[in-house]
Amino acid sequence: MATAATSAAAVRPSAASGVCPDCRLTPPDLVHDFATGDLLCAHCNASVAHRLTTQSAKWSPPAAESLASSTSSGASEPPSPILAQAQRSRSRAVVQRQERNLQRALGEITQYSKYLDLPASTLPLALSLYQRAEAANLHRGKNPTALAAACLFLACRQQSIPRTFKEICHHTRVPRKDIGRTFKVLKDRLLMNASQQQSPMQMHQQQPVPLARCMSVVSDDLIARFCQRLSLLGGAMECAKRVNLEVRSRDTLAGKSPVSVAAACIYLAAHLVAQPRLPNHVSCVAGVSEVTIRNAYRLLYADRHSLVGPCVLETDPLADIDNLPAP
Repeated sequence: MATAATSAAAVRPSAASGVCPDCRLTPPDLVHDFATGDLLCAHCNASVAHRLTTQSAKWSPPAAESLASSTSSGASEPPSPILAQAQRSRSRAVVQRQERNLQRALGEITQYSKYLDLPASTLPLALSLYQRAEAANLHRGKNPTALAAACLFLACRQQSIPRTFKEICHHTRVPRKDIGRTFKVLKDRLLMNASQQQSPMQMHQQQPVPLARCMSVVSDDLIARFCQRLSLLGGAMECAKRVNLEVRSRDTLAGKSPVSVAAACIYLAAHLVAQPRLPNHVSCVAGVSEVTIRNAYRLLYADRHSLVGPCVLETDPLADIDNLPAP
């Protein structure tokens, strides 16, 4: 420590006096070497002072452009094996989850199809709608059972199979609000997009069911099924269909649901052809209340002379307008 202090003390006077200790040139010609930090004599190249503080700019990291240019020419880093394994695991988990969802949906849709006595062609169509909904991320935040029920209901609409919301809710145990909300999303996102993406040539070749037809059930579709479940003969079924045509043309039951219209027409036609059915029997089959049937029948009875014309009476030899009971 003493030697270093003595050496530093010996250097400082020369540096302070500005005279080279070797050549003693006057006036001195000293140069500051910024690379080494020394003060050198330009005449004899002797070092007058060591490790002086440099006044040059401090070091700064290279600019982004230079860094990019330097790294772009070199070889890229190989991907991390841990990261690649994590990506493969994530992809495998997504595929497995999709397969599980599809298997569960297949089981639920198959079970509901049996309960609703649907044709075999409805099952693959409903499953295809479920796959499209999952591919479009429409299943996020929704009850999987409600999504399966809505896909089945939409498949029935596309194939003109008369099934009501109430029947779907009864067999699937899903609230009507959930099925209705999910059905609306499927209708807006799947059917609308599919109709927009089809070319005129494809639409002409496939002859798809009109969208309005897919969205609502018609009372004519329900009459045949309800009459079969009520064990009504062919004359009563044809009579109910013709009464329904007259009701729709005259707007006698305007604002009523198709199920209520079908139930009221069947109730009137059954009495008209002398095959009467009680309101509670029709109510159980149609899924509407007795009060709804009685109220709708009251409107039909008030307009009975206009509704029950020759075209209606000719459907059955026993048809007589006097057979209709007063409401």
